[in-house]
Amino acid sequence: MNGKVKQYALDALFAVTAGLIVSIAYYFFQNSNGFAPGGVGGLATITYYLLDYQVRWALLMLAFNIPIFLLVAIFVNRKLGKMMKIIKKYPGTFANFSKVNEVFGRFKA
Repeated sequence: MNGKVKQYALDALFAVTAGLIVSIAYYFFQNSNGFAPGGVGGLATITYYLLDYQVRWALLMLAFNIPIFLLVAIFVNRKLGKMMKIIKKYPGTFANFSKVNEVFGRFKA
């Protein structure tokens, strides 16, 4: 396997693992408390009830999350790599924002 395919396979493994962790966390938190939050967890819960409990909720959550994680692993990873190359090529070009705790000086109101 070349390096790029190996990296995509590793990204996919991490995506599946993350989807599994999220599905388990939602299963034990939201289903045990009987509510459906927004987003993918809510879609999985609604589908779970519409399918009349025939498919396990955790599997629905995993099924809804895997495509999202894979798309993020493919497209965001690529954009992040390009952005890092630009930052290295042109240092100091991008603005950095941080929280200001104090301001000193004479200001006219």
